[in-house]
Amino acid sequence: MLFYIQNRSSILKLQLLILFTIIFSGCSECKTSSDCSGIEICSNGSCKETSTIIHSSTTNNSSSTPPAGTINDSDTDDSDSSSSYDTDDTDSGYDTSQFSSCLNSPYTISNEAELNDFFLVECILDNLVIETDYVTNIDLPNLKYAGGSITIRNNGSLIAVDGLSSLEYVKNNLILSNNNLLSDITGLKNLKYIGGSLLIDNNLYLNDFSGFQSITSINGSLVFRDIPSLTVIDGFDSLESIGADVEISGNDTLTAISGFKNLKTIDGGFSAYKNPYLYDCDICTFLENINTVSGSLFIDNNSQDNCTSNMDSCVNKK
Repeated sequence: MLFYIQNRSSILKLQLLILFTIIFSGCSECKTSSDCSGIEICSNGSCKETSTIIHSSTTNNSSSTPPAGTINDSDTDDSDSSSSYDTDDTDSGYDTSQFSSCLNSPYTISNEAELNDFFLVECILDNLVIETDYVTNIDLPNLKYAGGSITIRNNGSLIAVDGLSSLEYVKNNLILSNNNLLSDITGLKNLKYIGGSLLIDNNLYLNDFSGFQSITSINGSLVFRDIPSLTVIDGFDSLESIGADVEISGNDTLTAISGFKNLKTIDGGFSAYKNPYLYDCDICTFLENINTVSGSLFIDNNSQDNCTSNMDSCVNKK
């Protein structure tokens, strides 16, 4: 339909109508934060005010833009979610008000633009999922604290996590799963505490865990599952306690469990099975150095030898 505006009054009325519509009809469309104004983020395809960003420090942040990008948390396990957003996390000794940029919503990084948008963030109070085929390294050098879980999964090009070198504390789970090229996790060398479980599952080329050298406590389970290139479970030299079960299973080339020199307590069960080159006696030698295993033991379908000297102490470990 064609129409003509014939006087200034009509033009002014139309301009005011357009402005009113923009202000009250919602938010403009966007793909990344560059499509929005400086006080907005891009969320679910629309520019929105940064109501979900907490600037808890008095530091001047005028030169930086808080994280943007599509929030698409595909982790539907409610147990992994942070039930409340603590500004003072007494469990960790972290007062998150020290951070100049925190995000209190779940966030998924699925492309490089979203990774760049998260670059300046120092803490996230909910879950962070990194799932993309487009990055080779996770470059988040300012991230120190995660109040939910961090899941790094299905990253087809990811080789290293050097950009997580500032990360010290994960309140819930840390999951490394189905990252076919990941071989270097030394970027996690400053991580000290995991409040949930550490799951390492189906990473084809991962065979060195020295990046976990600073972890002192894992409050949940510790799982090494289906890692075909893994020959030795090492590192974890500072780890003192595991709060739930330990599982070592389906590792086709695993021959030894070393490291763990300070581990004294497994407050759950221990299972090791379907590791064809790991001797049962070597598993029991590892368990002999641990003071307490609270749960049941399951050791089956590993490599057999004629050694029986320490099997009784292993079986009676509980």
